[in-house]
Amino acid sequence: MKARNIGRNTNCIGNIVFTAIMILGISMIPSLLMAIRYKDMTSVFTMLIISSLSIVIGFIGSRYLTDDITYIRLDVCYIATSLTWILMIALSVLPFYFSGNGYSLIDSIFEACSGWSTTAASAIKMNTLPPCLQLWKCSCNWMGGIGIIVLSVTFLKSWQFTAQTLVFTEVPGPLFMKSTMTFRASYRRILLIYSLLTILQFILLCLFGLPPFHALKTALSVASTSGLQHFDLATVLAFSPAIKIIITIFTFFASINFAIFVLAISRKGERLIKATEFRYLISSLFVVSGVICFIRMASEPVKNIEKLILDSFMQVVSFSSTSGYIITDASNWNVLAVTILVLTSIVGASAFSTGGGIKIARFICAMKSIKYGIYKSIHPHSVKNQKYNGYPVSNNLILKALIYVYLFFITLVFGSFMLSLAGLSLGDSLDFSVAMLTNTGTPAGKLAGDFLYSGYNGFSKFIMSILMIAGRLEIYPVLIIFSLGFHKTEKKI
Repeated sequence: MKARNIGRNTNCIGNIVFTAIMILGISMIPSLLMAIRYKDMTSVFTMLIISSLSIVIGFIGSRYLTDDITYIRLDVCYIATSLTWILMIALSVLPFYFSGNGYSLIDSIFEACSGWSTTAASAIKMNTLPPCLQLWKCSCNWMGGIGIIVLSVTFLKSWQFTAQTLVFTEVPGPLFMKSTMTFRASYRRILLIYSLLTILQFILLCLFGLPPFHALKTALSVASTSGLQHFDLATVLAFSPAIKIIITIFTFFASINFAIFVLAISRKGERLIKATEFRYLISSLFVVSGVICFIRMASEPVKNIEKLILDSFMQVVSFSSTSGYIITDASNWNVLAVTILVLTSIVGASAFSTGGGIKIARFICAMKSIKYGIYKSIHPHSVKNQKYNGYPVSNNLILKALIYVYLFFITLVFGSFMLSLAGLSLGDSLDFSVAMLTNTGTPAGKLAGDFLYSGYNGFSKFIMSILMIAGRLEIYPVLIIFSLGFHKTEKKI
């Protein structure tokens, strides 16, 4: 029986990995067509081989290892997620490295990690990449935003009982909002919403004057909160107000818990109003923007107050969603205003959105636990349930949220330490660690825009690449695999 379970768990890992490889091969076809259009024969040859082999191998492997099971070991879920992401990044490195443009291996790895983790960071100036590689990186952004595991299990014919557990090892943040729909219906609807938001943004950007190719890259990147790396700051500053507003609105949409959209289209408005995370997101955007506007008006000469308010709000949306793009010149902002921006990126976006950071849901849980601790110290014998969205929340769920907050800051400090060993200054080490781990990609000390990581050594780029992926996968998939005692018992889901 034990040997049979091991075999079925192996089939599970193989099934999801091969399906993901097939999806990656299919997703490379638009970039391949772009390479053909621009007669970039080196990229055509590289992408044709990778895409063809990925589709064929992925299709055969996923069909051969199909196994619909009713339970799965928890460590298998984490192994499958980690292995899938490692393979996706490894395959995504190849188009950069073998493009014939002389990109180093570490720069190619950095670009692939930046793409899949939806981090607005680059070691190679985006505009200097061939058009096919620009589109490929934006495609990686888009798939990384929704998650390759989500894409894979949504289309698998099997995994009726265990797919939800597997997805929760990849999706960013705790999902407190429950849906009455089945897992497959819920995630297919979420994928449809994600796709429609991307298409709608593309259409609007084209209507308001952005060239189609730029509009496509922008739509793919904004939907995944990956920033606007394909534009330099001068171009962004020259955007019409309409384009800036479109980008800001869709960045905000990308930072919302996708369960909100499911509730909205399911006509469950009363649950939408009670959504604690959604209400916090809305109120925090206006409060933080108001504070930053006040600081700027007190420290800068104000020529146009309407522009100051609009630019401040747009920049707050950018950092709170962890998109990290610079839509206004923030290099001369007051230090306090910049610090508040960084803090919003650390708190991050909503759970189960494409944004990074600690996540609003966990932050709320941490604040509730502090409040509850103060209450218990005054009333030690009282019994009081902690609530979220109007419903009691178990102490176990609160504890998990707190543990992740601790783990986030431990990883942040450790990342800073490793970057300092790589030769970065103490200030840059902490700044870059925050930018990578939150998937913002824009250091607080580099708000002048057009910042590249090309001038740093290979070891520092490797550490930053690890921090990007750790931030996107929320640290657990790698750490839990190597935790002592994790493999001793077979945990059934």
